[in-house]
Amino acid sequence: GSLIQLNTDGLLLLGLTQSGQCPGMWRVAASLLSLCSGALILRLWRHGRDRAPAIKPPLPDSPEVQRLRELYDGMRQNFTDRNLDVAGIETQHSWWFGLVPGETTWPRRYIQFEPPLSPARLLVLTLDESPGIANAAASASAKVARILPPGTKMFANARNQYHCSLFFSSHPADPRPDVFDSVSGGVVPDLSVPPHDRPNSTQQQLQREVKAVREEVIQTPAFELEVHSVVMTRSGTLLLTWVNPSGIVSDLRQRLSQRLPGATSKQATIIHTSLLRIMSLDLLPEETVAEVQQVCQTLTEQLRGRKYAVSQLWYIFEETFSTIEGPRLEMQLRS
Repeated sequence: GSLIQLNTDGLLLLGLTQSGQCPGMWRVAASLLSLCSGALILRLWRHGRDRAPAIKPPLPDSPEVQRLRELYDGMRQNFTDRNLDVAGIETQHSWWFGLVPGETTWPRRYIQFEPPLSPARLLVLTLDESPGIANAAASASAKVARILPPGTKMFANARNQYHCSLFFSSHPADPRPDVFDSVSGGVVPDLSVPPHDRPNSTQQQLQREVKAVREEVIQTPAFELEVHSVVMTRSGTLLLTWVNPSGIVSDLRQRLSQRLPGATSKQATIIHTSLLRIMSLDLLPEETVAEVQQVCQTLTEQLRGRKYAVSQLWYIFEETFSTIEGPRLEMQLRS
């Protein structure tokens, strides 16, 4: 004889009391085994379905992330509607060489100004830890450059110079020798003094500044950036724009502004990587604007939502405009 049954978990129990003495029973057992196996599969599927964890809906954007998204979308629409801001581009010409026809455009070193200007001092993150996104950004820059009319004056940042500026202690257009002086940033008698007449920081002032920045960085947790879009702006700058859902970037900027109250007022209010700058003083043809926007839209669709895990920042003593060329100090975020 035999015993065939399902236990409380729906598992098949098969026992032959007289093995080998009743071949017909084997056929019965096989049929029941097939039947019960189907029942078991159905039971297990229902069990797993009932116990599957619910998928959590995405968290809503913070007010800061929402602000950035709306701002980036507005920048894109502004370029579509109003083309380049030629007057604004012209105000940036003093930072560049090679703006006449036939010459290559490149940024000026601050010591090449007459009289010389002080280096920029700024905290940045680079894209060194995300070569995939850096490569895609370089591709975006090259594609847009090919669309622009022949003879357009432009400058494309090198891939190893891609960065996001997080905080400026001092800017060549607004040098601040003592960032702990909340009144004038160490400028005597006040900020009406022209940039080229302001004193350089002393070694002691710089050491104190670096120490304070490092202390703020090491207590800042590592964070993620998320790509939002590739945007051409009216200023002629092609941007890779980011959001920071955790809010850590905004918090770090706020803490540094409080810790260094005399720092320059020239601060970034978005999170962006500059890829290319148009320096020509001509409006783009409407068809070129449309082509540029199409390239930006295609690249945005490819990159939007890509994450970049940031584990270290750099404090830069920038010697050449907009390039982060110059001495640098590595600063690790809290892991």
